[in-house]
Amino acid sequence: MSSRRAGKFTTTEKQNAIQTYMEFTDQAVRSMSSVTMQREPSSTSDLGRRISVFDASAEQMAEMASKLPDDVIMEPELFYQPTGVFPADLRAQSDFAAADGTSVFGNDASIRFRVRGGGGPLEHAEVALSLQSGPLDDRVTGITDANGEVTLFFSSAFTPTVAVAVPYHE
Repeated sequence: MSSRRAGKFTTTEKQNAIQTYMEFTDQAVRSMSSVTMQREPSSTSDLGRRISVFDASAEQMAEMASKLPDDVIMEPELFYQPTGVFPADLRAQSDFAAADGTSVFGNDASIRFRVRGGGGPLEHAEVALSLQSGPLDDRVTGITDANGEVTLFFSSAFTPTVAVAVPYHE
């Protein structure tokens, strides 16, 4: 369940949609013991989307749907892995890729990345840095923190050639 953002262009429209969502979820969702996740911006003045994830029976969902205000979206959770398709040149380098932001060839150099989306820091984005040294290729990856930042370490014998950010990594 989430607050509706589509078609809300003014600050007042966005605030009203958020208020409607908050009132509805206070009644219908927050009292449920099966709430598995709630995501709300840290500031009440933030106009970002609010999200609640919960387990409910088909009957409970039907009852909630019958009372659903226009500014609240309810849909089933679909489990999937977002696919980040790296360019062909980078896919070939995966044999040496380390998933912890370090290189198997050494770690005496680093680059700090700041990933932003929607006007703010983008948490949980995967950043892949492609590196080259003569005929050798390397790639290091890392996941951005709450500030949208990640530092990747590599050998100074390699030259960074390209970085790719995949917006969400689970």
